[in-house]
Amino acid sequence: MIVRKSFLPFLAACAIASLSACGSGSPDAKKSANEFVWPASFVTVGDGYPAPGAPCRRVGESAATSNFLDDSATLVGCPGRPGDPAATAITTIAGQVVDEVDGITLISVPAAHNAAPGMTPPVPAPADEVSDERGDALVAGTNFNATGTVPCARNAGQPTTECRFGVVRAADGSATVTIFWPGGGQRAIFFDTAGKPIGFDASQADGSAKAQLKSRRDADLNLISIGTERYEIPDVVVVGD
Repeated sequence: MIVRKSFLPFLAACAIASLSACGSGSPDAKKSANEFVWPASFVTVGDGYPAPGAPCRRVGESAATSNFLDDSATLVGCPGRPGDPAATAITTIAGQVVDEVDGITLISVPAAHNAAPGMTPPVPAPADEVSDERGDALVAGTNFNATGTVPCARNAGQPTTECRFGVVRAADGSATVTIFWPGGGQRAIFFDTAGKPIGFDASQADGSAKAQLKSRRDADLNLISIGTERYEIPDVVVVGD
């Protein structure tokens, strides 16, 4: 396993923590996720996207969203403007802004993140760390806290191979680890503030909509299965050193 380390990126930290600290241009986006009151024009689902506690939400059918709902994608709403940290934290990994309604940025996240060119930022081979304009260290060419490889297998009975990953760690300790499969495709796995895997980006397109996430511990290693997929993700990937 190879891991590149860096500090928490500005965008991811702002998106999961308090939006008010990020200097957003939208009045509503200056409220924290807990204080934000969603407009009555939206039907929200769950308590955060891509992980619990995040400011964005899955949104259901309403007059504001009916034109953008698609069986092959998840429609996500983020408080604030398209360039604000909440929306950027989603589009950095996967998704396309489709509209801005009542102070909410709507993002269509494809069921298979590689469904459209440019939808997913590449994870290059580990490179020297650089700093952004705020002085926070970033892995060169990405907005990930760390990149590297972990053992993975996509099909039952298949030996494990090395898959590239990128991790975004939130200020509250939660994290999203995106695994990039050899030959194309990817899987995002969501971890809670205790470093426990709690969900994944299920989709109809790749047959994972009915799959279950199972995990067990082996020392400091998370052994995770999602249907026939298998992943070995060390704690250091999720929480850092």
